[in-house]
Amino acid sequence: MLEKKLVIEQGLWAHFPEEDVPIKHGFSTFLAGNMSMRFGLKSIVVDNRENFFRLVGWSSEDVIFIIPEHRDRIFFIEKNPQIRCLECDGIISMVPGIGIALMVGDCLPVILYGELNEKRFVGLIHACLLYTSDAADEL
Repeated sequence: MLEKKLVIEQGLWAHFPEEDVPIKHGFSTFLAGNMSMRFGLKSIVVDNRENFFRLVGWSSEDVIFIIPEHRDRIFFIEKNPQIRCLECDGIISMVPGIGIALMVGDCLPVILYGELNEKRFVGLIHACLLYTSDAADEL
């Protein structure tokens, strides 16, 4: 369990300390602007995303967006995909240098990382509030 607090950078984004989560990751804050294409002007959202990705150290060309379905579909990626938006609730990638992005409201992003068959992987899962709370009730 992580016991250290998030590191907040310039008020715009946050991340866990590298010794706790040794992968490139970050969470935008309200001050970084709107990141959702569902609200506001597309050009402003694109600029906000580009600025955030630059802060984290990503290029937008190397990011795959999760479009949450509130179901249980998770994609496992072993080669660089051509599609940059996937309707699913999670992505696990074995491809170095690929970022995974997710916009959440009242749901939780779950970061995964580790090794599988001597290959490193990263993952991002959309934990829907409704289903996550149902599962917690069963514990």
